[in-house]
Amino acid sequence: MKFAAISDIHGNVDALDAVLADIDRRGIDEIVNLGDNLSGPLDAGATATRLMALDLPTVRGNHDRMLFDRPRSELGLWETWIIDELTPAQMDWVRSFPATLEYNGALLCHATPDSDEENWLDYRGTQDRLIARNRDEVEARLGNARQPLILCGHTHT
Repeated sequence: MKFAAISDIHGNVDALDAVLADIDRRGIDEIVNLGDNLSGPLDAGATATRLMALDLPTVRGNHDRMLFDRPRSELGLWETWIIDELTPAQMDWVRSFPATLEYNGALLCHATPDSDEENWLDYRGTQDRLIARNRDEVEARLGNARQPLILCGHTHT
C-alpha cells in the first residue's frame, strides 16, 4: 500500500496545494493528515475549505485543539490570528478530529499517542535545538501502541 502523510500545514494553503500536486504527480491517491491544520498567519479559511473537501483521515494537533479548548483570552498568537475567520462548520470540523487514529494498520497521532504536545523522537535542548531521544526513550512513549507503522508530526522535521 502506498499513501502520503501530511502534517503541520498551519494555514499555508499555497504550500498545501504544492504538496497535493506533488502527491498527485506521484500517483498516490490516499493521504492521511497528522494535524495542526489552520493556526498560523496565512489563510486558515481557505486551508480549511480545501482540506474539508478532501475528507482525509485526520488526527488533532495541539494547535487544532487550542482553537476550542480554552477561553479566547487564553488563545495563543497563532490561534488569535484566525479564530474570527473560521466558520461554525469549519470549527465543527476541527472539533471532530480524534487524538489518534488507526489507518490500514498504522497508528496516526500528532506528537505521541498520549500527548499532542510532547515530541516523540526528540526533545528541545539548550538554545531550543532538537536532540534525538535514545531508543529506550522512544519506545517508552509507545504506551499500548503496537502497530508496525506509527506516523507523527508536530516537530516540523
